[in-house]
Amino acid sequence: MSEISQKQRQELEDLVNLLGSIRGMHTELVTVLIPGGTNIYQVSNQLSAERSTADNIKSKTVRSNVTSALDMIIRKLKDFRQTPPNGLAVFCGNVSTKEGVSDIQIWAIEPPKNLNVRIYRCDKVFVVEPLQEMLDVTEVFGLLVIDRQEATIGVLEGKQIKVLRHLTSGVPGKVRAGGQCLSPDTLIMKENGELIEIKDTHNPLMIISENFNEEITEKTPIITKWENDKELFKITTSYPKFKIKSSMDHTFFVRTNKGIEEKQLSEIKVGDYLLMPEKINLSLKEQEIHFIPKMLLVHLYLMID
Repeated sequence: MSEISQKQRQELEDLVNLLGSIRGMHTELVTVLIPGGTNIYQVSNQLSAERSTADNIKSKTVRSNVTSALDMIIRKLKDFRQTPPNGLAVFCGNVSTKEGVSDIQIWAIEPPKNLNVRIYRCDKVFVVEPLQEMLDVTEVFGLLVIDRQEATIGVLEGKQIKVLRHLTSGVPGKVRAGGQCLSPDTLIMKENGELIEIKDTHNPLMIISENFNEEITEKTPIITKWENDKELFKITTSYPKFKIKSSMDHTFFVRTNKGIEEKQLSEIKVGDYLLMPEKINLSLKEQEIHFIPKMLLVHLYLMID
């Protein structure tokens, strides 16, 4: 990643200060920002279409200044066979401070850093904020986004995110992402063996879950819980008999000829075998129960005829 040299920084700062100080008498200042990799010929064609639209401006003076600025920008773009790697910033318009006097000036620069925004604007001021942000950046943060099969590496400079590399894995994930919407009264087991309803869970809380990669039962933390208004459907098993209410996109573990697969409720059909725990081993301390029975005295009355 290239850094801005002191000379580049000073030149860019001088240009930003100059352009930022210019105020047009009317909406006659045109800004065109082109990111790297953009087809410069398409941009030129789009500006030609804007040139035709500008012919409808009522004020003759404003119309003349805007069309002249667009013509000058289109001619300048013809000097480039393609958009420079860091993009291209073009500023053009009537900078005269006297009403009725035209002084069309143009600036075209390749920014010292990647220009990640595309803008066409005709206003009383030039849009210099994207260039200003290049000067304001004092810290760079690394970004790493990972899921089961992909990873993206990038950096955050100011408000701009630059992707450095995208990686993929050929190893399929054991568990796919899916809906996790169950009825609020669904029971889950805490690490101490207590059964509670999902609606009573919170963060932090450890619960018992199954690790299918290692085929073990383990304690896992609840990260978060959220509520929604998805429609719930009921699925009933034959033996043991359970009734489970979930959304159509909630996933279940199903035993198949290929092993354990994960299926959404919408994919489950009659005859599928769902995995359910037959026994959960808990490493708990023995509990001593203090029980004192209460004696109930019963009086028996005999009635003799």
